[in-house]
Amino acid sequence: MKLPVELDNALSFIHGFLKALEIVAGRKAGISVGIYRSKGALEADLALHFKKCKIKYLTIKTSLSSRDEFISKSWSQLDSSLSHLSTTVLEDLKWQFEECIGLLSTSIGESAPFNPLYSVPIYEVEVSSSNIHSLHTFEIGGWGLVFSS
Repeated sequence: MKLPVELDNALSFIHGFLKALEIVAGRKAGISVGIYRSKGALEADLALHFKKCKIKYLTIKTSLSSRDEFISKSWSQLDSSLSHLSTTVLEDLKWQFEECIGLLSTSIGESAPFNPLYSVPIYEVEVSSSNIHSLHTFEIGGWGLVFSS
């Protein structure tokens, strides 16, 4: 799938940020992000995305989530690995993570919300897969973003 240049650049930026977080965490845990073209059927879109990413699963179940749940669960594995950092630094890193998501959103389109975590539905996804601990997705302007840890 060929992404628009602005979106590809923003996605590369967030990949770099997440890779840097993984290094700071001693490579013990990480968050990854994927993207798919939304066709409006969340579970079918995710199934196709998983197939392209070669993620094996048996079932997909989605439920509405919130910004706080998304941040908490995305960072749950990182929190213990980053415990050597001060609370202020941890909060700043989480804020920078949200800023990266905002950059992704605005790269999709100028009319997209800068902080989609406050303005679009966020879904927690349960999949029967042994290599995914936490998975959340949301859609912005015809694109689905998938965050896993």
